[in-house]
Amino acid sequence: MKSRYLPWIAFLLLAAFHVGQVAWYLPDLPARVAVHFDPTGKANGWSSSAGVLTEAVVVIAIMAAIFASAGLLRRIPADLVNVPNKAYWMAAERREATFAFVRDWTRWVVVLTLTFLTAIFNAALRANLTTPPRLDPIWIWLAAVFAVAVVAMIAVLICHFRAPRAPV
Repeated sequence: MKSRYLPWIAFLLLAAFHVGQVAWYLPDLPARVAVHFDPTGKANGWSSSAGVLTEAVVVIAIMAAIFASAGLLRRIPADLVNVPNKAYWMAAERREATFAFVRDWTRWVVVLTLTFLTAIFNAALRANLTTPPRLDPIWIWLAAVFAVAVVAMIAVLICHFRAPRAPV
């Protein structure tokens, strides 16, 4: 299997899991569902069960749109591309590889973001199974791991587009 398909597989599995978890918890959720929590985990924003399902579908739709649009990046004129060492990376012999890298990198960032949103969504759904709803402090760790992963993804991007080495 080509590694090019891995982000697609990851995205589709995550999208199915994201919506599936809502379907799983939906019958057990109260009529008034806590959907926003303060930093201490106390609920301070509410929605209906239908609103929660709608929110899950909207999140998937937005993530899918970003994921799919990554394939259109190669159509962007070179003048509009802002990468370090642009003359080198946008040269005709590297242009396709450059856009392929950015496409795949963008898709992995979407997968990373959807993983985080799915985990937070799961924590929020589980919080609604208690009375009163209270978000588990795990959200702090999830946010910290997500932040570290985003920094790592940015480092990958920066390292990839560093100045090419001069021939010896």
